[in-house]
Amino acid sequence: MRQRSGMAVAALVFLLALSCTSALAGSNSSPSGAATPTTLDQQQEGGGLENPYGDDSPQAASPSFPLPTSSPLSHTTPTPASPTRDTAGDAAGVQDRSSAAWTVSFDTAGGGSVDRQTIPDGGQASRPSPDPARNGYLFDGWFQGDVAYDFTQPVTGSITLTAHWTKGDGHWAISPSQGPIAGGAKVTLTPPAQRGIRFSQLSMGGLHSAAISSDGNLYTWGENGSGELGDGTNTNQNTPVQVKKPQNTPEGFTWKQVSIGWSHSAAFGSDGNLYTWGENGRGQLGNGTNTNQKTPIPVNKPQNTPEGFTWKQFTLGDLNTAAFGSDGNLYIWGNNQYGQLGNGTTTNQNTPILVNKPQNTPEGFTWKQVSLSCNHSGAIGSDGNLYTWGWNYTGQLGDGTSTDRHTPTLVNKPQGAPVGFTWKQVSIGWQHSAAIGSDGNLYTWGQNYRTQLGDGSNTDRYTPTLVSKPQGAPVGFTWKQVSLGDWHSEALGSDGNFYIWGWNINGQLGDGTNTDRSRPIPVSKPQGAPVGFTWKYAIPGCNHSAAIGSDGNLYTWGVNSNGQLGNGTTTNQNTPTLVNFPGAAAPTSVLFGQAKATGITANQDGTWQASTPKHEPGGVDVTVGWSRNGSQPDDHLQYTYIAPEYQVGFTSKNDSCPAPTGMPPSQSVTQDGQAERPYPDPRAEGCLFDGWFQGDVAYDFSQPVTHDTILTAHWTREDTQHWSISPNHGPETGGTEVTLTPPAQRGIRFSQIRLGYNYSAAIGSDGNLYTWGGNDDGQLGNGTTTNQNRPAQIDKPQGAPEGFTWKQVILGGWHSAAIGSDGNLYTWGDDGSGQLGDGTNTNQKTPTLVNKPQGTPEGFTWKQVSLGGFHSAAIGSDGNLYTWGYNKYGQLGNGTTTNQNRPAQIDKPQGAPEGFAWKQVILGGWHSAAIGSDGNLYTWGRNDDGQLGNGTTTNQNRPAQIDKPQGAPEGFTWKLASLGEHHSAAIGSDGNLYTWGNNQYGQLGNGTTTNQNTPILVNKPQGAPEGFTWTQASLGDGDSAAFGSDGNLYVWGWNKYGELGDDTTTDRYTPTLVGKPQGAPDGFTWTQASLGWYHSAAIGSDGQLYTWGSNSNGQLGRDPSNAWPSSRPGPVGFPGKPQTTSVCFGQNQEQGTCLAAGKDLKPSPDGTWKVTTPPYTPGLAPVAIDWTQDGKQQETDKGNTYRYLSIASLPLTGGDGMLLLLATGLLTAGAATAAKSRQKQARTRQTA
Repeated sequence: MRQRSGMAVAALVFLLALSCTSALAGSNSSPSGAATPTTLDQQQEGGGLENPYGDDSPQAASPSFPLPTSSPLSHTTPTPASPTRDTAGDAAGVQDRSSAAWTVSFDTAGGGSVDRQTIPDGGQASRPSPDPARNGYLFDGWFQGDVAYDFTQPVTGSITLTAHWTKGDGHWAISPSQGPIAGGAKVTLTPPAQRGIRFSQLSMGGLHSAAISSDGNLYTWGENGSGELGDGTNTNQNTPVQVKKPQNTPEGFTWKQVSIGWSHSAAFGSDGNLYTWGENGRGQLGNGTNTNQKTPIPVNKPQNTPEGFTWKQFTLGDLNTAAFGSDGNLYIWGNNQYGQLGNGTTTNQNTPILVNKPQNTPEGFTWKQVSLSCNHSGAIGSDGNLYTWGWNYTGQLGDGTSTDRHTPTLVNKPQGAPVGFTWKQVSIGWQHSAAIGSDGNLYTWGQNYRTQLGDGSNTDRYTPTLVSKPQGAPVGFTWKQVSLGDWHSEALGSDGNFYIWGWNINGQLGDGTNTDRSRPIPVSKPQGAPVGFTWKYAIPGCNHSAAIGSDGNLYTWGVNSNGQLGNGTTTNQNTPTLVNFPGAAAPTSVLFGQAKATGITANQDGTWQASTPKHEPGGVDVTVGWSRNGSQPDDHLQYTYIAPEYQVGFTSKNDSCPAPTGMPPSQSVTQDGQAERPYPDPRAEGCLFDGWFQGDVAYDFSQPVTHDTILTAHWTREDTQHWSISPNHGPETGGTEVTLTPPAQRGIRFSQIRLGYNYSAAIGSDGNLYTWGGNDDGQLGNGTTTNQNRPAQIDKPQGAPEGFTWKQVILGGWHSAAIGSDGNLYTWGDDGSGQLGDGTNTNQKTPTLVNKPQGTPEGFTWKQVSLGGFHSAAIGSDGNLYTWGYNKYGQLGNGTTTNQNRPAQIDKPQGAPEGFAWKQVILGGWHSAAIGSDGNLYTWGRNDDGQLGNGTTTNQNRPAQIDKPQGAPEGFTWKLASLGEHHSAAIGSDGNLYTWGNNQYGQLGNGTTTNQNTPILVNKPQGAPEGFTWTQASLGDGDSAAFGSDGNLYVWGWNKYGELGDDTTTDRYTPTLVGKPQGAPDGFTWTQASLGWYHSAAIGSDGQLYTWGSNSNGQLGRDPSNAWPSSRPGPVGFPGKPQTTSVCFGQNQEQGTCLAAGKDLKPSPDGTWKVTTPPYTPGLAPVAIDWTQDGKQQETDKGNTYRYLSIASLPLTGGDGMLLLLATGLLTAGAATAAKSRQKQARTRQTA
């Protein structure tokens, strides 16, 4: 009969437990309570893992029921509270508070002084703020001996707290601090010194744990499915991780107190706010919602609270929370299934509500301390009585019944309690309760299936029952503090020892066994503990326990299924095991700029090794992401990338010229830097200098130097640079047609080619600038608005220094720009939107100096320029980017849409690293892009076709970083960019070409005509060799071109005018090979290319310039006699054919006037010229030939003479005498006529 009755009871308890489980499951979370440390005046609630009545012995499994949370709570007595003076041997067991005041002194151990504090007995010392400072040291916190001081404990005697310090600055170090730009260098990363921080306060929950450290930070570990660790994730942690500080907290913010429940957590901040996080299905976070939170958020203040209301103390149950306010009231919220909120209902609450005061309490009654569990609650009132409410199936309310209570109900006083007996401290477990009485005894009641009541039995108790005193306890032994877990209990005795008892299936008693204990046993000391080791602070969790030893370290034991022991494993422990804290510092990522280091590995000495990535030369910010007990703020180091220096040498090889003089010395150029064009040019007797070459190709001094380079001087013999005349004699009467043969073509070639809307420009190897094509707005820079169909040299800028040459030229829609060897920037052409940058809106027909930006340093020069349709941009020697011109779409990047007619600096991108500089700028029709020293690509301006590549079609008026392409390798950076009118392209460090924007004509090269608003991969050419990469790119209006590593030039997109150069007018959607010129030699390749709106150009390995596409304004610059179709590359023919403008036979040497001008001057198809001689006096006449070359007037050629022959020939006899007389008469008449003609010509020339 008895056995049957016991089975029935077990079954009923099991059903009730399932009811609790159901309540918890309704919140999508497992419940828990969190135990509070067993230090004086600290209580804790209970909790449970699984129904112990389900089998003969409980199973070691993850908890499914609530467990203990720290619930020491009193608005007058701090919790956790461990005495600051020895109270062992006190007759009453618990001393009454005195009216004395105590002194708390602070020994800073070499830091700045800190004022002492006078604290009333039982009050709390305040953590000094700010922390003391000591040069070269880091503050670890305030200690008593080796134990971190808990500022929430009551002060019961005068004490001195000592500052502990760690030598160091808290930063990582890198060695060496410089290396090659190619990357691959090994660097050693030395972490910050190991800190002496220790834990000062603990709380154990269901499957997670928490502790406040001596530096005021909060750490958690264990289960994190609901965000209860507060680190912003849902990832479990098996070592302590730092909780994120709340948003907008003041400087110097620290955590004061922590308590955790089953799956939620709370902590009190130094700003006076109470913060909660984790599971919130029952409203236990108190923020007015039922939404989980992964980081701390403030708890709502109760309704109708007075101004200045703050929270003073708090505790957590499994699914509910309680806190004292500064108004002296007790507030509670969360789960209320069994009336555990004590407000007379069973309705959950997600904001704080008042706990009802008990019936018949005296006036002025207040609550002094509270403890919560899963389904029941307990609190001590100012009348000294203990009240409980909530679930009561196993008698856990202690009122002698098993009836649930929805409002606070008086707990029976123990049988035989002395007169005046009161309760001093309470702790609530899952289904059992405990309290210390004023007689110094410990009483327990409720469920006892696992001997958790400590009375030597396993019988449930419905009223407070005396706990057995420990074996061998001294005379006068009393209990100082109690704290309950789910099915085990802990208490502090007056002998200074911690005792533990109850369920032990998971080793939670820490005695090295798994045997339940029905009476208190001492908590075991850790293995290897030093002589004199004692426990200073202990606390149980659901099925695990923790304690701080006199060595200042934290030890844990019990169940560890979710890492709640914090020892780096998930293995249960049945003896106290050290929690390694602080943990070792470890890098989680190392970024050199934006490029990731590789090969990050630990060294045996605690340092770390990494390999540097490739990077641009110069200083770079090294961002060390790292963890030590959770993520730490990034550390920033400096590393300098040293570019290798390459030698640019100069030589001369020409057998027809003597050794030159003035050959320049070699130049040392850092990688990707530019060689300087030597000045002055070298000289060779009898030869003309044509420029510097690599092979047959003129060297472009604006290109980056990437290897050792030898440049060779090319020459043309001077004696080949004169006109010749044939025949060189004729009758004095004139009328002879003479052939003028021009000088031999010079060896000058184009070194740089750029195309605009309908015009073209190129820099020659002689350093001069040549333009041709449309000229409506003076964009050719030749002083006119007349179109030009052949390359013509433009004048150097007014005031240019001797030896001036052009370094870089760029063309826009209808305006042009070039940087000179003087470092100045010159512009010309259309200026309707201020795009010339000269402070006006007036068009210019010749190069005009661009104003230097305001505030630029002395010696400022321009390094690179780019033009768009109607806007301009340039990078200065200061590394800044300047823009001006049209700004309707925000293409100037200055945050406005207002035009600018002077260069204005734009802001660096948000979040740009220290030392950031701009490396390349490129403009499109209406949008802009630039690559930074961080290797990122930034875009801004018009975006209707997705041409900014940022995943939207929204315009941007400031530089915004675009995402790296999908699937880009680690450490990916952008190397080169090019923009068209509505599409964009860039080459990545992986050698791939990416495009985005408008794709109407297939200009993105991906085989479709679909627009793209993020970078996509361009198809590699059919038959491309293995390892093929892209090396250069250029975009036009609707077409694109790029060079491959195979030396070929590929094009795709719009082809209406034959601008793809494939001998068709068919659009291409994937890269297509540009045809080689007719008659190109074996091994011919392309070396440089540029696209205009509708025409294209490229320089071949033979040094010649070829053009194709539209020629509506003469922009192809070809010789008009060239019949090649415009859809195929055709030679420009440069230098062009000399043009004779006048020929003079005989000159007045004194006046420099022409005495006899040639007639009928005309060119011949073979490049020679024909001229008819005028009559002239017999004899040798100097010939002066005026001529131009490529539109530039040349020095008059005076190297020829013409012999005029007299027609008089008088014979000695016969009729010849008559002929002589006749001839003489004719000669006289002819001479007179010739004299008149010469006088007329002289007057005409002088007038001109």
